[in-house]
Amino acid sequence: MEQNMKPQADFLSPNVVGCAASDEVDLVQLWLILMKRKYLIVGICFVCLLGGTAFVFLTPDQYTYTSSIEIGTTLVSNGSGVVGRVIESPEAVLAKIYESYAPLAIAQMMDLDAEGTFQVEVKNPKKSNLIILSSKGPLEMAESYQRLHDLVTQPLMADHGRILDVPRRGYQLAAQKEGIKLKALEDPRLFVVKEKGLLIQLEAAKMELISFDDQKQLLLSREKRLAETQQLLRQQITEVEENLAQTHASRAQATANVGSNEAQAMTLLMITNQIERNERRLSELRERLNINLENQKQVLQKNVAQNRRDWELQKKQIAKLQSQMIELKAMRESEQATQKNVVSTIENKIATLQETRKLGVVVRSVTPTGSRKSIVLVVSVLLGLVGGVMFAFCVEFISSAQRRMEITVK
Repeated sequence: MEQNMKPQADFLSPNVVGCAASDEVDLVQLWLILMKRKYLIVGICFVCLLGGTAFVFLTPDQYTYTSSIEIGTTLVSNGSGVVGRVIESPEAVLAKIYESYAPLAIAQMMDLDAEGTFQVEVKNPKKSNLIILSSKGPLEMAESYQRLHDLVTQPLMADHGRILDVPRRGYQLAAQKEGIKLKALEDPRLFVVKEKGLLIQLEAAKMELISFDDQKQLLLSREKRLAETQQLLRQQITEVEENLAQTHASRAQATANVGSNEAQAMTLLMITNQIERNERRLSELRERLNINLENQKQVLQKNVAQNRRDWELQKKQIAKLQSQMIELKAMRESEQATQKNVVSTIENKIATLQETRKLGVVVRSVTPTGSRKSIVLVVSVLLGLVGGVMFAFCVEFISSAQRRMEITVK
């Protein structure tokens, strides 16, 4: 009986794991257990470290492969005119890639490379028209991920290209039409025809102005001759008046001396006839001076005034034609500039139609992504330590349970 009780007393001694009568944790007992199973713990830590080391050196480094897509822009009409907008909203592009393009591309890549596993992450930076594609894989699969990203972006770019074809063709036709108008305006032959017409009119107007100058000189010459004629008539009138006065004096003397002498009578008759001729001559001269010459003078002055008016009108006509020449050149240049502006505006609209494009090639990250090797080794050691401790407690618990069962059986 005493022998049976001794093992039981040993089992209930302070060297065992648990105390049935107490719920308190004995740290000393725990430390003794750890020291007892230290080789087991060290062994498990070593095994975990070997596993981590094998994982680090046998698992290939993972790199991040990134490519960027810039969503193109098109033109839409609003109340104030035409504005540029993205062909498709980034949200719709993300949905298309996730739901259609990416799964189809991955399926195609799986058919080409049955051993590889592929994945694509898609994101859109806020307030931008960029779509970022990213994938993770080993270094030797760089070309495969390049092909994968191409397979994702090609249908998107083709889809957006079809959307842009309609406005682009419309603007191209408009640009061709306006370009034809511009060539017509720049054709020198059309301008030369109009310019020659104005030049002919201008030369004719200048020739007519010269003729007015000649008429003016002729009228001035006639006016000068008329003045000379008037002066001559006055001199003749003066001479006739003097002769007439002398003739009257001679007649008075002859009348006083007239008698039966026939010669004196003839002399008086001749003097009388001379007076009559002088008076008629004087009357004719005065008529020419006061009536005919005055009429001619008035007509001449009227012609001079009319010539001056015609000359002024002709000068204005020449100035008008010269202004038309300048206006023709200015209008031609203005129409050309306006038409060039129209063509340039359409070309700018065509330039605004930007295709959806891939920005460069797939870029590989400089350093591997994922956990670093040192972190993996540290985590392996920690996991081994925790696992070793847990396993040590489990082994001690099983050992204690077996001893208790043996004591109970005995």
